Amino acid sequence: MAKKKQKKIIKTLFICLVILSVVFLRYFYVKSTKSKKTNAVIATKYIDIAALDNQKISKVHFKEKDFVKKQDLLLEFDITDIKTKIKHIKTKIDYENEKLTLLKFEEEKSLETYLNSKKDEKTDIKVVHSNLKKLEKKQLLFKIQKAKIDMFIAELARVKNEKRKAFIYSPIDGQIVENFTYIGKTTFEKEKLLSISDE
Repeated sequence: MAKKKQKKIIKTLFICLVILSVVFLRYFYVKSTKSKKTNAVIATKYIDIAALDNQKISKVHFKEKDFVKKQDLLLEFDITDIKTKIKHIKTKIDYENEKLTLLKFEEEKSLETYLNSKKDEKTDIKVVHSNLKKLEKKQLLFKIQKAKIDMFIAELARVKNEKRKAFIYSPIDGQIVENFTYIGKTTFEKEKLLSISDE
């Protein structure tokens, strides 16, 4: 019975200690977050926009001192090379798909020849084995061709991602305070292009 009383007292003391800690922390937290009156000026936040790569500017959608909203289009870069790459890769994919269709047809034909030779009891075992080897070769060629197409598709996705980098949007609402851009300018990676103030 005495042990139960001791446990109950310890539990009660522990709960009181937790409650006092919470009250104590809340008091100091609220006190430290209360604003103090000062004559200080609030600093303005500037965001610098830098080039992601070596690119040529094709369009500028702002002037210095313009106000912009978040997600407004600011700059466009020349994507002629990217469009050419995309067209070239798509042509390759079409060509390789034609080859894949032909290889699939040859694989199915080899499978049929192999199965027919296997069913025919008069066919020599060497012929059946030879047909199996031909079938395995056609299947391997088909898999290699499919992997080649998958590689071109991955390359196409990478180049399309480059195309997304050809547009720069405003990250915040604000005013253009510095502008180092002009149409035709070739940028270099991490070059400062403009600054936006959040005023």
